[in-house]
Amino acid sequence: MRLIGLLYGATLLAACGTEPSSPPPPFVGKIVFASDRARLDGKPLLYSMNVDGTGIAQLSISLPGPLRLPSVSPDGRRLMFTRDGVYMVDAGGLNLDHVLTGQEGVGGRFDPTGNRMVFVSAGTDGSDLSMLDLGTRVATKLIDTPGYSESQPSWSADGQWICYTRGPTDDSGPEQV
Repeated sequence: MRLIGLLYGATLLAACGTEPSSPPPPFVGKIVFASDRARLDGKPLLYSMNVDGTGIAQLSISLPGPLRLPSVSPDGRRLMFTRDGVYMVDAGGLNLDHVLTGQEGVGGRFDPTGNRMVFVSAGTDGSDLSMLDLGTRVATKLIDTPGYSESQPSWSADGQWICYTRGPTDDSGPEQV
Protein backbone atom coordinates (compact mmCIF):
# COMPACT_ATOMS: atom_id res chain seq x y z
CA MET A 1 0.00 0.00 0.00
CA ARG A 2 2.85 2.37 0.81
CA LEU A 3 4.50 1.70 -2.57
CA ILE A 4 1.26 2.57 -4.39
CA GLY A 5 1.02 5.86 -2.47
CA LEU A 6 4.62 6.73 -3.34
CA LEU A 7 4.05 5.92 -7.02
CA TYR A 8 0.83 7.95 -7.02
CA GLY A 9 2.60 10.92 -5.37
CA ALA A 10 5.52 10.71 -7.82
CA THR A 11 3.09 10.59 -10.75
CA LEU A 12 1.23 13.67 -9.47
CA LEU A 13 4.50 15.50 -8.92
CA ALA A 14 5.67 14.69 -12.45
CA ALA A 15 2.32 15.63 -13.98
CA CYS A 16 2.02 18.92 -12.10
CA GLY A 17 5.69 19.84 -12.20
CA THR A 18 7.66 21.25 -9.33
CA GLU A 19 7.63 24.86 -10.46
CA PRO A 20 4.73 27.04 -9.35
CA SER A 21 2.76 28.26 -12.34
CA SER A 22 3.17 31.93 -13.11
CA PRO A 23 0.13 34.10 -13.77
CA PRO A 24 -0.71 34.86 -17.40
CA PRO A 25 0.54 38.18 -18.79
CA PRO A 26 -1.84 41.03 -17.90
CA PHE A 27 -3.38 41.55 -21.35
CA VAL A 28 -3.78 37.90 -22.38
CA GLY A 29 -7.49 37.16 -22.78
CA LYS A 30 -8.35 40.87 -22.57
CA ILE A 31 -9.75 43.42 -24.96
CA VAL A 32 -8.11 46.84 -24.72
CA PHE A 33 -10.09 49.80 -26.03
CA ALA A 34 -10.36 53.60 -25.97
CA SER A 35 -13.45 55.21 -24.48
CA ASP A 36 -14.58 58.59 -23.17
CA ARG A 37 -16.96 56.95 -20.64
CA ALA A 38 -17.30 58.94 -17.45
CA ARG A 39 -15.33 61.82 -18.98
CA LEU A 40 -16.91 65.25 -19.23
CA ASP A 41 -14.13 66.57 -21.49
CA GLY A 42 -14.76 63.90 -24.16
CA LYS A 43 -11.10 62.84 -24.22
CA PRO A 44 -10.84 59.04 -24.45
CA LEU A 45 -8.71 56.99 -22.07
CA LEU A 46 -7.74 53.32 -22.29
CA TYR A 47 -9.63 50.46 -20.66
CA SER A 48 -9.40 46.68 -20.60
CA MET A 49 -12.09 44.06 -20.20
CA ASN A 50 -12.48 40.31 -20.37
CA VAL A 51 -13.59 38.88 -23.71
CA ASP A 52 -17.05 38.22 -22.24
CA GLY A 53 -17.49 41.95 -21.47
CA THR A 54 -16.94 41.72 -17.72
CA GLY A 55 -14.18 43.26 -15.63
CA ILE A 56 -13.98 46.67 -17.29
CA ALA A 57 -11.10 48.64 -15.77
CA GLN A 58 -9.38 51.90 -16.66
CA LEU A 59 -5.67 51.43 -17.31
CA SER A 60 -3.27 53.42 -15.16
CA ILE A 61 -1.21 55.43 -17.63
CA SER A 62 0.39 58.67 -16.49
CA LEU A 63 -0.70 60.75 -19.48
CA PRO A 64 -3.85 62.82 -19.79
CA GLY A 65 -6.22 61.95 -22.63
CA PRO A 66 -6.92 61.68 -25.39
CA LEU A 67 -5.42 58.20 -25.64
CA ARG A 68 -6.39 56.27 -28.78
CA LEU A 69 -5.72 53.29 -31.03
CA PRO A 70 -4.40 50.74 -28.51
CA SER A 71 -2.42 47.71 -29.69
CA VAL A 72 -1.40 44.87 -27.35
CA SER A 73 1.93 43.11 -27.90
CA PRO A 74 1.71 39.42 -28.87
CA ASP A 75 3.05 38.34 -25.46
CA GLY A 76 0.42 40.46 -23.67
CA ARG A 77 3.01 42.39 -21.65
CA ARG A 78 3.17 45.73 -23.51
CA LEU A 79 0.67 48.21 -24.87
CA MET A 80 1.11 50.69 -27.71
CA PHE A 81 -1.24 53.65 -28.14
CA THR A 82 -1.51 57.04 -29.83
CA ARG A 83 -1.41 60.44 -28.11
CA ASP A 84 0.56 63.13 -29.95
CA GLY A 85 2.53 60.30 -31.52
CA VAL A 86 3.00 56.68 -30.50
CA TYR A 87 3.74 55.57 -26.94
CA MET A 88 4.55 52.17 -25.49
CA VAL A 89 4.05 51.16 -21.85
CA ASP A 90 4.27 47.93 -19.88
CA ALA A 91 1.09 46.31 -18.62
CA GLY A 92 1.41 47.93 -15.19
CA GLY A 93 1.32 51.40 -16.74
CA LEU A 94 5.04 51.89 -16.03
CA ASN A 95 8.06 52.43 -18.26
CA LEU A 96 6.31 54.89 -20.56
CA ASP A 97 8.25 55.27 -23.82
CA HIS A 98 7.49 57.97 -26.42
CA VAL A 99 8.32 55.88 -29.50
CA LEU A 100 7.30 58.39 -32.20
CA THR A 101 6.28 62.04 -32.15
CA GLY A 102 3.00 63.11 -33.74
CA GLN A 103 4.91 64.45 -36.73
CA GLU A 104 6.57 61.05 -37.22
CA GLY A 105 3.53 58.83 -36.94
CA VAL A 106 0.36 57.55 -35.26
CA GLY A 107 -1.62 54.31 -34.98
CA GLY A 108 1.18 51.84 -34.26
CA ARG A 109 0.50 48.08 -34.48
CA PHE A 110 2.82 45.36 -33.18
CA ASP A 111 3.94 42.68 -35.61
CA PRO A 112 3.34 39.04 -34.50
CA THR A 113 6.83 38.83 -32.94
CA GLY A 114 6.50 42.12 -31.04
CA ASN A 115 9.81 43.31 -32.51
CA ARG A 116 8.46 45.70 -35.16
CA MET A 117 5.54 48.04 -35.59
CA VAL A 118 3.74 49.38 -38.61
CA PHE A 119 2.36 52.89 -38.33
CA VAL A 120 0.74 55.69 -40.28
CA SER A 121 3.35 58.27 -41.20
CA ALA A 122 3.08 61.74 -42.67
CA GLY A 123 3.67 61.79 -46.41
CA THR A 124 4.20 64.58 -48.89
CA ASP A 125 0.64 64.10 -50.16
CA GLY A 126 -1.52 62.42 -47.50
CA SER A 127 -0.52 59.70 -45.06
CA ASP A 128 1.74 56.74 -45.80
CA LEU A 129 2.74 53.53 -44.02
CA SER A 130 6.10 52.97 -42.39
CA MET A 131 7.66 50.24 -40.25
CA LEU A 132 9.81 50.73 -37.16
CA ASP A 133 12.24 48.17 -35.76
CA LEU A 134 11.56 48.51 -32.00
CA GLY A 135 15.07 47.34 -31.09
CA THR A 136 17.08 49.69 -33.30
CA ARG A 137 14.42 52.42 -33.70
CA VAL A 138 15.15 52.53 -37.43
CA ALA A 139 12.09 53.45 -39.52
CA THR A 140 11.50 52.35 -43.11
CA LYS A 141 8.88 53.86 -45.43
CA LEU A 142 6.75 51.01 -46.80
CA ILE A 143 4.18 52.79 -48.96
CA ASP A 144 4.27 56.28 -50.46
CA THR A 145 1.52 56.67 -53.02
CA PRO A 146 1.08 60.25 -54.32
CA GLY A 147 -2.56 61.34 -54.27
CA TYR A 148 -3.58 58.64 -51.77
CA SER A 149 -3.62 58.26 -48.00
CA GLU A 150 -2.95 54.89 -46.39
CA SER A 151 -4.24 54.10 -42.89
CA GLN A 152 -5.52 51.43 -40.48
CA PRO A 153 -2.66 48.93 -40.90
CA SER A 154 -2.95 45.42 -39.50
CA TRP A 155 -0.44 42.51 -39.68
CA SER A 156 -1.20 39.03 -40.98
CA ALA A 157 -0.76 36.29 -38.35
CA ASP A 158 2.56 35.19 -39.89
CA GLY A 159 3.91 38.76 -40.15
CA GLN A 160 4.46 38.49 -43.90
CA TRP A 161 1.66 40.81 -45.00
CA ILE A 162 0.08 44.09 -43.93
CA CYS A 163 -3.55 44.88 -44.67
CA TYR A 164 -4.49 48.56 -44.81
CA THR A 165 -6.97 51.01 -46.28
CA ARG A 166 -6.16 53.46 -49.05
CA GLY A 167 -8.19 56.37 -50.37
CA PRO A 168 -7.65 59.42 -52.56
CA THR A 169 -6.49 62.49 -50.64
CA ASP A 170 -9.08 64.63 -52.44
CA ASP A 171 -11.96 62.30 -51.40
CA SER A 172 -12.81 61.75 -55.08
CA GLY A 173 -13.40 58.04 -54.54
CA PRO A 174 -13.98 55.36 -51.90
CA GLU A 175 -11.34 53.89 -49.62
CA GLN A 176 -10.04 50.48 -50.60
CA VAL A 177 -8.65 47.63 -48.51
